[in-house]
Amino acid sequence: MGRFRTSWQIMKKSWSVLRQDKKLMLFPVMSSLASLAVLVSFAVPIWLAIGSGSTHSTVTSTASGAGYPVWVYPLAVAFYFVTAFVTIYFNAGLVGAAMIRLRGGNPTLGDGFHVANSHLGKILGWAAVTATVGIVLRFIQERAGILGTIVAGIGGIAWQLVTYFVVPVLLFEDLGPFGAVKRSARIFKDRWGEQVAGNYGIGLAAVVFGLIAVPFFVAGAWLVGVGMAPVGALLLGVAVAYVICLGILTSALQGVYNTALYRFATDGEGSGVFSADELAHTFRPKKGPVPVGWGHGSGPPAPNPQIPLQP
Repeated sequence: MGRFRTSWQIMKKSWSVLRQDKKLMLFPVMSSLASLAVLVSFAVPIWLAIGSGSTHSTVTSTASGAGYPVWVYPLAVAFYFVTAFVTIYFNAGLVGAAMIRLRGGNPTLGDGFHVANSHLGKILGWAAVTATVGIVLRFIQERAGILGTIVAGIGGIAWQLVTYFVVPVLLFEDLGPFGAVKRSARIFKDRWGEQVAGNYGIGLAAVVFGLIAVPFFVAGAWLVGVGMAPVGALLLGVAVAYVICLGILTSALQGVYNTALYRFATDGEGSGVFSADELAHTFRPKKGPVPVGWGHGSGPPAPNPQIPLQP
């Protein structure tokens, strides 16, 4: 109960940061819109080209027996890369702006984009790594049946844990994508152990609040099925809008929380409304009690932040 209470307090404080800077939620909004635009720009041409049957001479067969034009595969790789870049870019903007706020500044959207733009090369490199890993996991999932699905699922979770701090490392330390993965894994292993209670607390809260939309989905689908399509469509639209807004809020909360954790992990200090004691007890280290003075002594060196307190 104590750990759950601490996680709940951390989530409330993440929300308090967003209340001070509601503009931070615009980063996941723009990320979602940009990702949708990328999806449409890739999916529609492929669907039209395949549906027209004009590319039959270039068709090859996959292992599953489905036929696709040869050019679909490099286009799919490009889609993975562009989607990863869009997600990471706006997340970097959110983390950059959140760091300014947590250090006592008053960031604007422009400040967040400035941080992301000043590390554009690193973001492109990390997008390439992320896309490659995603493609490999998808290949394993599709080619190895149930076993592949299990392996890909476990691999995906492990990858998320290892790369938990990659974005702030890229922004605030002089490391490239591969160095950032090693650094992120080291921070996670040395500092946090196996349980990221606060982050899972935000995810769990999102699931709980997401259940509110279930009756709307069920009622909307039932009304459409019995011939009351306008009312049913309205309920379905409300449910979809609610889920989208909840997802945006959850992404913003996790971005703020991740930034505060990174700063504490590397220099042992609290950030803004987050006290060092709360952040220290949000996690269960692998061995022994929470160390005193994390970020000093034998641990990794503190980062050299490349953003000012007041841009």
